[in-house]
Amino acid sequence: MSENPENLRQDSWSRPYTNMNLQVSKTLGKWETYSGVENLLNVMQRNLIVASDTPYGTYFAAPMVWGPTMGTMGYIGFRYTVK
Repeated sequence: MSENPENLRQDSWSRPYTNMNLQVSKTLGKWETYSGVENLLNVMQRNLIVASDTPYGTYFAAPMVWGPTMGTMGYIGFRYTVK
């Protein structure tokens, strides 16, 4: 990365971050319901791919992903236990 033009450089180390997830479940007989949130603090890495606009260019670099790529996501669901 140090040889790339200034606008196409990234740090050698990722900055520290916290990834918080939350899930709550409730069982009612053979049914279970659950809901949760992933990436509660909405931490996301910006500019995942260096020179993404020129995929066949000299400076294209995809392996620089170090953190979450999606923001906060919520979910709900149901499970049924068969025995």
